[in-house]
Amino acid sequence: MANLTTIAQITIAFIMSIGGVGAIIVLLGRWLANLTSEAIIKKTEFEFSKKLADFKSELEKKHVRYTSQLDNKSYISRTRFDMEIAIYKQLSGAIVAMARDASFLFPGFERVSLDAVANKERLNDLYIKACESYNLAASAIAENAPFIPQNFFDMFDEIRRECFLQIQWFPDFRMGQLSTEQARELADEKRECYMRNKAIGEKQDLLVLSIRKYLEQLDVLE
Repeated sequence: MANLTTIAQITIAFIMSIGGVGAIIVLLGRWLANLTSEAIIKKTEFEFSKKLADFKSELEKKHVRYTSQLDNKSYISRTRFDMEIAIYKQLSGAIVAMARDASFLFPGFERVSLDAVANKERLNDLYIKACESYNLAASAIAENAPFIPQNFFDMFDEIRRECFLQIQWFPDFRMGQLSTEQARELADEKRECYMRNKAIGEKQDLLVLSIRKYLEQLDVLE
């Protein structure tokens, strides 16, 4: 009993020392307020961390997309760009002339002179012109081979080979250098020569499109 009395006295003394029951209520209120504040802070920190993570994720995605766009670009100097333009301009001009003159060797339609001598001279002129443009194109391709991508070189060279076949077969099929029997045996090859013009034109179009796309990916560093 004495112990309880002592404890009661100590408790009352403690309460009185800190300002009575009102002080306890104030302290309890502060403690609860601190707990609530900590909960709010933790919740806010969690929400902020989540938003920050989402922001970083979106930023990384944008960076990947932007980097991907940059990867599709090739950055070269103005000197290199001008050199490439000059190369493709030279090659394109030579290829166009070669393909045009080769197409005249086996045209889908042409006017033939009744004068055999005049007709022979006309065919001879077509042959000489086709050979000249072929030689110029072949030289341009060989000279620029080290400065163009391998796939472009292959496309240029494929057109050259197709035109060479037209020139190669022209004397036999158009200038009467085959016997009747030989002409009969080579009828399929002659038919292919007339069909080859279309193939040459399609390969030309594909080459032009490929070069255009390549040049569009170049970006000049000023």
